[in-house]
Amino acid sequence: MKIIYKAVIIVLIVIAITAVLLLWFLPSYNESQRILREINSNSQQKIVLEDEINDLLRSRSNYYFLNALFEKYNTEIPLSDSITVLTDQIYEIGKYSGILIESVDFKEIDESTGKKNEINPIGTINVNVSVSGSYYQVLTFLNTIEIMPRLIKVENISLDSQGVYEIEDLNENILDISALINFKAFYDKTDYVNN
Repeated sequence: MKIIYKAVIIVLIVIAITAVLLLWFLPSYNESQRILREINSNSQQKIVLEDEINDLLRSRSNYYFLNALFEKYNTEIPLSDSITVLTDQIYEIGKYSGILIESVDFKEIDESTGKKNEINPIGTINVNVSVSGSYYQVLTFLNTIEIMPRLIKVENISLDSQGVYEIEDLNENILDISALINFKAFYDKTDYVNN
């Protein structure tokens, strides 16, 4: 019997030790499971938030891209006739090329679309610029006008020789030219506020 008592006591001790270990580790196991569930929930929330951030970053990139395109096209075809800006550009180009601008004349042209009751969204300004200077100065002026960011179309160039003058320091003869340059500048007439 002693062996049975010993075996029962050993079994009871093992059961007691197991119960103590379970009672000791069970709360920490439950806590670790709760923390693991929170980690999984937070990682899923992190993935969702990262996707939202990436969508917002893509939207911001698209906004900047479209804004840059708008600014480019607004430079080529401004939203108003902006004759003062065009005049400033012409005089800056004249200063750059070293010519004398004698006159600048503007006239708005009404070009219809050919369809009844339809307004052409693109406005046209006819510009006549009278300049004088050396051949290379007039050529520089004309080339710079043609490559300026604003969309223009050179229609007509009329050149007239004013004579030849000599630069004594360089022993060169310079051909003095007066030119009448006619070109069209365009602008957007669309009323974006009311449309």
